[in-house]
Amino acid sequence: EEEEDDGESIFEGQISCAFFHPEWRFADLPDDDPVNYERRSPVPLVSLLRKSDIKDIVEDGLKKGVSISEMIHNQNEQTLRSVGSNQLKKSMNDIRTE
Repeated sequence: EEEEDDGESIFEGQISCAFFHPEWRFADLPDDDPVNYERRSPVPLVSLLRKSDIKDIVEDGLKKGVSISEMIHNQNEQTLRSVGSNQLKKSMNDIRTE
C-alpha cells in the first residue's frame, strides 16, 4: 500500500527555517537587551533558507578562516547595542502601527 504524501517530504533536507517573533527573547538575556531584536520582527515570520546556499557561504568563510555565523552575530550585536533598546522598541512599534 502506498503512503499518502502530505507534501512535507518535498523539501526534506533542502530547506532550513529561521523563526522571528515580536516577543523573541534569548533565554540568557534580559528582556530589554537590544540583542533580542536579532530575532524579533513586527509579526511572526518564518524565513526559508536553502541549505545548499548556507553551506556554500559557510564553506567559503571557513576557507578564509572566518566563522560566518559568529561574524554575523557579532556584527548584529554591535549594531543593535549601538542603536539601543529604546530606539529599537520605538521603531518596531512604529512599523506595527503603519
